[in-house]
Amino acid sequence: MIKTVNLSPQDITLSDLEVAARLKTKLGYTDNAVEECKAELFKVITPKFCYSQTEVSVINEDTCRFDFGELVSRNLAENLKNCKKAYLLAATVGVSTDRFIARCLSLSPAKGFIADALSSAAVEAVCDYADSFLRGENKKPMRFSAGYGDLDLKNQPIILERLSAYKNVGITLTKGFLMVPQKSVTAILGVQD
Repeated sequence: MIKTVNLSPQDITLSDLEVAARLKTKLGYTDNAVEECKAELFKVITPKFCYSQTEVSVINEDTCRFDFGELVSRNLAENLKNCKKAYLLAATVGVSTDRFIARCLSLSPAKGFIADALSSAAVEAVCDYADSFLRGENKKPMRFSAGYGDLDLKNQPIILERLSAYKNVGITLTKGFLMVPQKSVTAILGVQD
């Protein structure tokens, strides 16, 4: 069963660490341009996610079996080795965010950079919200996404299809396996016994 959760911008909190990393600056850095862009961003984002629980078993050192089939990845198998279940997750801050970034970029490269960085931090905040919602705050295996480690991006369609991501949260995929809206994430979240 696939469930969808629609959030308001006020439901998410940008991580200071994530913002600093995305802006390539030191932690605690503030600037009027960043604060103004953040305020504008929070007027346009539409944060949401969908998820589904699946059984998982690691059948050898580089293959995981799920309800929907198998994924080959030594890194994913290591990450899920103590899990019997996992959640599939698709999260986004919406297509309006893509338009916002493009508009900022047309005004100035600096504003475009800030908008892109903050939008990336915003989708990570949606993932953090979803992770806490699904798995709580206890120690848990890291979120694992296609394109991370040796889990090929070519697995992206499998995850999006399994979640009916276009229907549920409006995420599509280009032929090059990039998601639209750009600020979207898919992940596998292992659940330890």
